[in-house]
Amino acid sequence: MDHQNRIHHMILVLLLLLVVVISLSSSNYSNGIPLIVVASSKPINLASCLTKNGITNFTTPSDAGSFITLLQFSIQNLRFTEPGVPRPSAIILPKTQKELRSSYSCIRASNLAFRIRSGGHSYEGISSTTLGNNNTSKFAIIDLMNLNAISIDVAHKSAWVEAGARLGELYYAISSSPKLGSGYGFSAGTCTTVGVGGHIMGGGYGMLSRKYGVSADNILDAKIITPNGTFIRSVASQDKDLFWAIRGGGGGSWGIVVSWKLKLLPVPLVLTTFHAWRTGKAAVTDLVYKWQSVAPSLAPPELFIVLYMAGIRDSSGRADIGSSFNGQYWGTIDQTVALMKSLFPELGLTAAECKQGNWAQVNKP
Repeated sequence: MDHQNRIHHMILVLLLLLVVVISLSSSNYSNGIPLIVVASSKPINLASCLTKNGITNFTTPSDAGSFITLLQFSIQNLRFTEPGVPRPSAIILPKTQKELRSSYSCIRASNLAFRIRSGGHSYEGISSTTLGNNNTSKFAIIDLMNLNAISIDVAHKSAWVEAGARLGELYYAISSSPKLGSGYGFSAGTCTTVGVGGHIMGGGYGMLSRKYGVSADNILDAKIITPNGTFIRSVASQDKDLFWAIRGGGGGSWGIVVSWKLKLLPVPLVLTTFHAWRTGKAAVTDLVYKWQSVAPSLAPPELFIVLYMAGIRDSSGRADIGSSFNGQYWGTIDQTVALMKSLFPELGLTAAECKQGNWAQVNKP
């Protein structure tokens, strides 16, 4: 029931955000996503402000080669690399939390909108550009890649994770903690290059979600810079409404999350993941049709399956359909194959399509 309540909360937050977006002036918004702009009576030069505050790790369009490389290296939707797509006035890479706060202050003083980039996996371009509204909003990107520190608290089975850390870095830190061992994990996605910051603010769905809920269900606290520049060291204790909103309310909507405090979750020492790739229009159609009747009543919660679809070409070059059923089960390969045979025999899962190991091992790319 807690997981259902969390989903309902996430929906309510998103609806509230939509109402706010519709009601406010379009000049500060793009594609329904807020671009925080803080007016200053006497705007200053951004580069000068950054340099004055000791921040040298930034690039501008005048640095042609490095600027384009840094801008586009993590963009997942190539639409946003095309000519004519708005580009930032600067990309800032703060090295410390203090530099992050100073970077934000300089952007405010420069009258620029801004984007926050954690892993840069936004397929809507939310972390890399702005489209629409005649492209009138000049903006800067704050890239958090250097803010990726992870501190494991073994005694309390928790971890503080800076928003620039990738999921792969988080998984490695958990699994390599000598006193924690392989018996703990965290409920998050399977793509190891996704940034922790935006992933959690969007909910965070992954292989452990049927057992433990989404990432946002397992957040104990957070540190955040609010739109007015206030730094809150414990959102959970200082602003409960904001703490509720940032867990699933969407990246960049409520401020800059600096770091998250995660609740680590017990997992068995042996798990099995599987990747079952099937092709052929008729075969895939039958499988997907059957999957729709299997998925709603899937049990037990320790079993997770997700379906991916793709347009492909067959051996003759003709258009075809492919599907990948990816999943994880808390058990051995033999137990997983047997369970799938009873629940979803049409898939025909084989042992060769499975990988067995501890939580860290089965979550490797």
